[in-house]
Amino acid sequence: RRSSDDEAIARRERLTMKIRTSNARNERSPLIAHGGVDGGGDRPTTSIGRRTKLVLGATAVVLCGGAALASSADARARIGDWIPKNGVLLAPAPTNMAPTVTFDLHTQCLPGDLKESLADFMLSGAPIGHVVRHNYGSDSFFEESDAIQMERVVLPSEERIWRVTTNGDVNFEYGFALKNAETGEWRYEIGKDASIPLAKAKANCAQKYGEYFNRVLTREDNPNTVSYVYGTCDTECPSDMVESTWDDKMLLEDIPELPNMAVLGEGNDARLVNIRSGITIKYGDVKGPSGRGMAARDKQFAETRVKARHIVAVVDPYLANEVKMVHLEVILEGTTLKAYKIGQKLLPFGHACFGTECAIASHDISADWHNSRATTNVGYKMSAHALQYTIGMRGDTKPKQMSHTFPNSAFLTTWKMYDAGTWGMDLDVRRVIFQSGGMCGKDWFKGQCIRMLAPERYTSFTATAQEAQWIFVIAGNGNSDMIRVRVYQQNGAVMVQAAQAKRTGQCPDPPMSTLLTQFHREFDVIQCSIPIKDRWAAGSAQAIAATSTSSGFGVGSVQWMLAAEMSASLARAWKP
Repeated sequence: RRSSDDEAIARRERLTMKIRTSNARNERSPLIAHGGVDGGGDRPTTSIGRRTKLVLGATAVVLCGGAALASSADARARIGDWIPKNGVLLAPAPTNMAPTVTFDLHTQCLPGDLKESLADFMLSGAPIGHVVRHNYGSDSFFEESDAIQMERVVLPSEERIWRVTTNGDVNFEYGFALKNAETGEWRYEIGKDASIPLAKAKANCAQKYGEYFNRVLTREDNPNTVSYVYGTCDTECPSDMVESTWDDKMLLEDIPELPNMAVLGEGNDARLVNIRSGITIKYGDVKGPSGRGMAARDKQFAETRVKARHIVAVVDPYLANEVKMVHLEVILEGTTLKAYKIGQKLLPFGHACFGTECAIASHDISADWHNSRATTNVGYKMSAHALQYTIGMRGDTKPKQMSHTFPNSAFLTTWKMYDAGTWGMDLDVRRVIFQSGGMCGKDWFKGQCIRMLAPERYTSFTATAQEAQWIFVIAGNGNSDMIRVRVYQQNGAVMVQAAQAKRTGQCPDPPMSTLLTQFHREFDVIQCSIPIKDRWAAGSAQAIAATSTSSGFGVGSVQWMLAAEMSASLARAWKP
């Protein structure tokens, strides 16, 4: 039967997933209040527990590994290169066994090296904050099953933090842990492994027990209100923090073929370039493709930190019986992200498309690209131009990309996008980022949902967590046709509504590169020189088509990204 010290050590080592057994007692054994958990006979206190009896008053002598260490107001105590911030090597026992404590955990301003160390953990899903604990006298050491989940709170700065108030649930040792909402994996800031943030930093705001580091309430300046940036001794994010994950970028040039490459910007992970749309262009002919094309990841390509692939695609009138696609590769060279074209294909429908079949937002573009019927025998050269994209940094979470196609008998009117409790930790509809819509209805190319509704944020409406509005806009037949789309919360669910339709004149001359012909330029509704809010205000009311045979025009399909968490840059994207 193992000694109580060995059991305590084993429990702590579970944090780093390294289970070891020690048969030796020493002065570096972790602190427990009433001995082991073997259940038999008297439970002796550990040797480090006996040391607490020596920590008396402002001056104390603590035995550690056979050496006497003095701590006082005049001599700084240390163990190796760890120096406790208050000069006392061992945290005192609690005097209040059931305190009320508010814990704040900041995760949106992690130092670069710490954020980098969590990058692979964070990539697939945003983390949920927890408090893990070892209460005085308890045999439970920071177990996941005993963790206390925190709640999301929005600060006035738009920073999102984790917060929980406990009433007697935590009275002594504690730490913060993150759980990946998608994979169920955990990461602890406390423990002994070299990768554990507080151990790696030899943090003086933590308690050192042998090789282990964890936080202790009785060391806190205010044990009733605790605030930390995960894995550090910082108590809050800096006021001048700038986060740019969702800052929109536009590259006003063609994406070339090798050996040339286009520079997207600075970054450190190719997987975190999120392309929303681009213009598909055709060289040597003013006709087609025309208008914005939808962008999607190549799901059959194994992305890495240094390489990812995307496809920009469109169905347009020239000809309307095929999907036109341009294949792009994004690479990381040093700290610079670059892109180049690696191929082009056509996927013929084999018949004249009708209704939402023609809408590019209704297609799985990755599957279309890899379809055996897709051909490289295009007959002309295509490229992608004016990419609309954002760049995340390692430690950010890659957003999910989704689509929905409505039946031709029932286009978008009011639709539930997400049920309550299924769309993440930040209940904020501004996280929905539309990429594409299918323009449909009897009055649009006789029922063919060709070209693409390009979504723009409608900043004349004050977007909130509860409601945001978009203008879906398309150019054709000398007009700009627009549909105002509401995204709002209803009893925790995310609802989408086609609220109003308008028509105004086609954009005369978008301010773009002269590489494009006038034909290409006038079909880019995103880069129109007239802001979308002004085009909307000047538009005349139109009917919203509810079916493929209805008058007016409507939304037959949508594609969007869902940001894993709300952030300051995403809130900033909605500012006028």
